Amino acid sequence: MTAQTLTADRTERRLGPAVVALLKQFPPRRPESSWPGTEQSREQVSTRLFAPPFVLDTPGSQARRRAGIGKVLRWPEHYPGQTWQDRWLVSGADAAGNIAWRHRVIEWLRRDGTAYAQGRKTTSTPWEAPFSC
Repeated sequence: MTAQTLTADRTERRLGPAVVALLKQFPPRRPESSWPGTEQSREQVSTRLFAPPFVLDTPGSQARRRAGIGKVLRWPEHYPGQTWQDRWLVSGADAAGNIAWRHRVIEWLRRDGTAYAQGRKTTSTPWEAPFSC
C-alpha cells in the first residue's frame, strides 16, 4: 500500500464516500492569483467598504471605522506586488491564518506609530468588521 492510498483511505473515512465521490466529480479549482477586486485602487476599495452593508448608524463609530480602514489599507502597500492579493501573500498574512493575520497589521501599526492607544482593546477594532464578513 502506498502513502497516496493510505491518504485516500483516511480521506474517505473522514469525509464519507458521498463527499469523496462529489470531490472526484467536481474537483476544487486552483486559487486565482488575481481578480477584479484585487486590482482596484485604494480609493475604489475604500469606497466599497464605506458603502452598504458596511455603513454604521452611529457617526462616531463610522468615523473610527473610516480611520481604521485607511490605516489597514496602507499596510499592504508596503509590500511588493501588483495587486492586493500579491501583497497579501508576500506579507505572510495568508500563511498566518484567518485570525492571526490581524496581529501582523497591529504590529505594523505600532511600529508605524499609528496604532490605537496601548490601553485600548486592539483585537476588535472598528476596522475589523468589514474584513470579517
